[in-house]
Amino acid sequence: LFMVVSCNHKGKRPSGVDGVLQCAGQNRQELEKVLEYYQNDSLKYRAACFLIENMSGHFSYQGEVMEYCKRKLKTLPRQLRSDSMKVFWQQAASMYPDGAFDRIPDCVTIKSAYLIANINQAFRIWEEAPWHKEVSFETFCCYILPYRISDEQLADDVHWRDTLAKRYADCISGVTDMKRAFALLSKEFDDLRKRPLLKCPYMLDALTMEEVGFSLCEQRCIVRGNVMRALGLPVVGDYVDGWANYSRHGHFWISLVENTGETYTLYP
Repeated sequence: LFMVVSCNHKGKRPSGVDGVLQCAGQNRQELEKVLEYYQNDSLKYRAACFLIENMSGHFSYQGEVMEYCKRKLKTLPRQLRSDSMKVFWQQAASMYPDGAFDRIPDCVTIKSAYLIANINQAFRIWEEAPWHKEVSFETFCCYILPYRISDEQLADDVHWRDTLAKRYADCISGVTDMKRAFALLSKEFDDLRKRPLLKCPYMLDALTMEEVGFSLCEQRCIVRGNVMRALGLPVVGDYVDGWANYSRHGHFWISLVENTGETYTLYP
């Protein structure tokens, strides 16, 4: 989870930001570009500080095998057969015998264009949302602004928020109640449960998973959570390690977060 931090403007940034910049190596310049870009906008500067300071510990898995599978998936129609992913992984393993996955920290790979687009899009949808007054800046930073739900890959498209928002905006058109919007979007994603289970060792980006209909619970949560954030809903991924007789591997779901810190969810 992203922690709430205070971030003073113009040079008085928290020590955590400087710590991440030091760990960013050659990518440090990209992160500093973001801070410079917002130097005359105090609120967005604080948001940029928040994201950069909390990059510590966040990462995604990348490698040739995953990129091969993503390319193959995007050439096929939605709702694939359940054995499609298994076939792709077998093909990739034969083409790339090393099959290594690199755990890449966010701070060394995220570019300034990606962060700036993410911040601008998040602010715009937050400010335009009918429930804007119900979502404080602190809640916004923790539960709308972040660019990931879990350890999924980041989308190649820097405008991924706008892309997801356009696909699902009609579901909540005219809705002014935040909980009602959350319920309607939750219902929309219930259909994913009926799709074949596409097993994948690691999490691809939300756009790819949305396009091909991944349906394991954590995959659904990554897609659902990113869609909801793209539409201005403050949400968080939640889980339990064991889920009674439902699953031996635990269960994941998405919860709506209110300013009080209380969470609201439907039957997960």
